[in-house]
Amino acid sequence: MRLWLFIGAKFFSVTLPFFVFLGIHSESIASFYGLLYSFIVYPAFEGLFWLKTGTLQESIASENEFLDRFKDHFFLRHALDIYAVLHVVFFPLSVYWLIAKDLDALTIVGGIGSLAVMIGTIGALTAHELIHHKTPLKRLLGALIYSMALCPQFLPSHLSGHHKIFGTPADWGTAPRYQSAYHFALHAMVIGYINTWKLNHREPAKLLANYRIKAIVAQWAVLASVVCSGGVRGLGIFLLLVFLGVFVIEMINYLSHYGLVRDPQPDGKLGPIKAHYSWEFNNVMTNWFFFNAGKHIHHHFHPNDNFLKLKLHRHPSLMLPYGFPHLLLIALIPPLYFSLMDKHLKQVHAALGC
Repeated sequence: MRLWLFIGAKFFSVTLPFFVFLGIHSESIASFYGLLYSFIVYPAFEGLFWLKTGTLQESIASENEFLDRFKDHFFLRHALDIYAVLHVVFFPLSVYWLIAKDLDALTIVGGIGSLAVMIGTIGALTAHELIHHKTPLKRLLGALIYSMALCPQFLPSHLSGHHKIFGTPADWGTAPRYQSAYHFALHAMVIGYINTWKLNHREPAKLLANYRIKAIVAQWAVLASVVCSGGVRGLGIFLLLVFLGVFVIEMINYLSHYGLVRDPQPDGKLGPIKAHYSWEFNNVMTNWFFFNAGKHIHHHFHPNDNFLKLKLHRHPSLMLPYGFPHLLLIALIPPLYFSLMDKHLKQVHAALGC
């Protein structure tokens, strides 16, 4: 039963691009499918199948054992590849239909919302998994998904920037305590783009410069295609949905590291990575729908591990109480989010002395 629920959750995830396109093509209320998926279908699964067993430790052990048993299942092993192909095919088709056709206002609003959510959640998380892959073709596919949303800089920004300096003031992907989601997202979009091309942690300068040229060419190619298809009006619609999509991407970064700071070293250098530099989402449906994105601690310890290999961390103070969509909505009300996270930060400090 649990395997079929997992496959069902993955099916909803990987087929999102097709159904978003189908909704926009069908027009009217159907164009809101992406929003309905994220804020109704997903929460419904979460409410109906809250799969916890006994204590927190028993729940974690049960989830880790389950993934160990089925990590070689054909559909689960290829879920990322299936989604990536569907995204590369149906995202451009959805954008074209949205900007080139004479659609009513309700369909345009629904299409913008659905595509933005798709970019910021499953799309970005899939691209994130692919750029960590050792196969050049898969990394290229991840970069292509990012490029379609005008953010190809996320590849060097994430691999050579965030994973090197996360938890420090220099990292635009880590939110300090009491920074609002709006401030964080806008800062990350602007400063992150500018600083990405100054990185020299891992990438040789020549290689980074070559990637920058390709990234800029890709961005202008996407913009030119949009203008040719929908004119100035179409460009405005596209830029709005991309802005909202990237905002959601940055929101996930915001939730994953908010308020956590790396321990300073006497010599001024960064010390070894520790568990309390990231938050964990002990939420079955967040991990099932979003390619185990909630298992963020393991990811930072072992960045190249496939999502099916990621394990939940066992320390309760690092566990957040809700899944991504719920916390995202709470974070849109800064005082409410600050109040919630103050309690968790105090627990981390008390439990780990950091």
